Amino acid sequence: DNNSLAQVGIASGAAYLTANAPVEYRYGNEWEIFALRRSGQTIAPARLEAYLDSVAAVYQNNPGATETKPTTIARVALTLGVLGENAADFRGLNFINMLCNSERIGEGGNEPMWALLALDSRDYTEPAGALWTRDKLVTELILQYQNPEGGFGLTDNVTASVDMTAMAVQALAPYYTGRADVKEAVDKALVYLQSQMSADCGFNSNVEATAQVVLALAALNRSPVLPENGFAPNLSVNMLTNITSFAAEGGGYKHYAADRAPQIMSTTQAMLAFEAYRRQANAENFIYDLSDVNRLAMLQQRLAEIEHLQAADYTAESWQALQTAKKCSAKVAGRNLHRSGFAGCGQSFGGGHCRLAAAKPGYKTQPQSGRQDDYRVFSPDW
Repeated sequence: DNNSLAQVGIASGAAYLTANAPVEYRYGNEWEIFALRRSGQTIAPARLEAYLDSVAAVYQNNPGATETKPTTIARVALTLGVLGENAADFRGLNFINMLCNSERIGEGGNEPMWALLALDSRDYTEPAGALWTRDKLVTELILQYQNPEGGFGLTDNVTASVDMTAMAVQALAPYYTGRADVKEAVDKALVYLQSQMSADCGFNSNVEATAQVVLALAALNRSPVLPENGFAPNLSVNMLTNITSFAAEGGGYKHYAADRAPQIMSTTQAMLAFEAYRRQANAENFIYDLSDVNRLAMLQQRLAEIEHLQAADYTAESWQALQTAKKCSAKVAGRNLHRSGFAGCGQSFGGGHCRLAAAKPGYKTQPQSGRQDDYRVFSPDW
């Protein structure tokens, strides 16, 4: 059945991404991290902390970094969000402000699309006096990039592609019931997408295009496998079965079915499609709606993970540092237990769930040579 198909698809993608993961994730690995974490997979905390450190290193004290393409900034904001971080206040960096005041939004249709997806991922507040508000981004997207047939283009409103149109639907979905112009634009876009679908429910003979259409329907809370939604002739032939045809032996997904080997991007997009379907079928948040990411629960999980550790496995110094980290973490968890909402968590979490978990492998016993152990510890004020 389709639910089993999605579970197998997620597992296959996760196995491939995990097997091909770098020793430490870095800036640029956003989609691998996002696909794994959003589908409930575990990533070694030290790898996540390395990623967060690399993002900070790229953007801190680097004025030119704020001129990065909005698609890149949005990708980082989404990844920070899935890790429980606040993209509007991450180590002194405000990626939401960067997006809303970017002078590069007009460079292509994907820029306003991903700016909207990032802004709405945690219902971030628009900065006062922002160059780009949600309303302006929506209007820019529809007027500048949708052609008369309903498709969206990358650089104009004459050409169109399946990928761009499907991503536009995802970005516009939250405004579908509130703005008549958005409803009209999305309805036309769906007609265009239907016209591009092949008999086997695929698009452009590649996995990424089909995956994006699955995401588009899920964003509208419409099942991509039900015939009544216009994208499946029956329950056994649909976009999920099409994506499955790109699966590589041993895990992962190929760009074209005839390719010899899977690719990272193809795999991440297939995983996101399967997870988006699973979420829609189970009445869970859309994959880019990160309001269900619970930072407090993540910290509590980290605290539970270290309960079994034994002092005998650590040096005296590193064990004491771990206990300090644990004590500070417990205080933060206690303070935030009755708070609600993302903003209420504030900076007090400070990426601590990753650092606390990183203590498990990082505090292992080392020879008593007098050299300092390689570990991270919370500040007592954390």
